[in-house]
Amino acid sequence: MNRLSLFDNEHKKTMLSIKMLCDPDHPDNALPEYREAARLCKFLLEREQLYDLFLGEETDTIDAFYSDARCFAMICDRIYHAIVDDGDICFAKVDNRPRILFQNRWEVTLKSASSKNEQLIWQSLKEFAEKREAEGKPIKNLLTPTLSFFNNSREFIEFVEAQK
Repeated sequence: MNRLSLFDNEHKKTMLSIKMLCDPDHPDNALPEYREAARLCKFLLEREQLYDLFLGEETDTIDAFYSDARCFAMICDRIYHAIVDDGDICFAKVDNRPRILFQNRWEVTLKSASSKNEQLIWQSLKEFAEKREAEGKPIKNLLTPTLSFFNNSREFIEFVEAQK
């Protein structure tokens, strides 16, 4: 067998896998947790904005999952594993921005759910407010970063779609 045929066969298998992983009505997705994973994968497959729902540091570790079928199938497999097996996925809002985190909800902190850039901005704002306070010119109603969670992926998807 020549390599092009081998690559073509692997690509076809991967495409069939993606179709199954993104189909909540597929017979293999009959259990509720499998259906939830399939809905999330379908949502990501159909989404125009690519990486905005993931923490910047996370996208480095999960590769450029929209770059080819194999990479997208890998992120779907990771989602299935997290939802079905180990629970290491949660759906959060950091300053009202939705985010998928591959962490157990009970272990997530504002710092772990935030990008380094967000943390730098918040630190700068805090230092500026402290400086103003020391000068006797306090800033009233200074916004502080917030972290909250969605109960499940359905709530998360509905929130994201409502923001369009």
